[in-house]
Amino acid sequence: MTIKRRDLFDTLSKPELLEIARRCELDVNAKMTKEDLLDRLAPSERAELAKILPTLAYESLKAMCKDLGLSVEGREKSIFVARLLVAVTPEGKPVPVAAPRTTRTGSGAKSTWARLSDVETVPAWL
Repeated sequence: MTIKRRDLFDTLSKPELLEIARRCELDVNAKMTKEDLLDRLAPSERAELAKILPTLAYESLKAMCKDLGLSVEGREKSIFVARLLVAVTPEGKPVPVAAPRTTRTGSGAKSTWARLSDVETVPAWL
């Protein structure tokens, strides 16, 4: 069963959608309705789930899985991220995988959003 991107984004609040859309550099504003934000965000190629999902809070990811009928077992964000990525990827297409977190080095660490890189496929054990 493949879940639509729009359905995945629909589980988030309007403020969360607005923040994600702004990070993806989409033309949005605070006066837009949640439906308008979904219309901009869901089809956008700029909204890469492999980069967006790891930036969300553990509680948000777990709630998304619950709302979409996916397993809510697990204590690590990466498990929920992987489940959501697998659920929204059409059958026969490679599943993107979120990049692992990096350790802090030097005087400053990059934000989670900035340090994620492009990913290719999900491990077979998922």
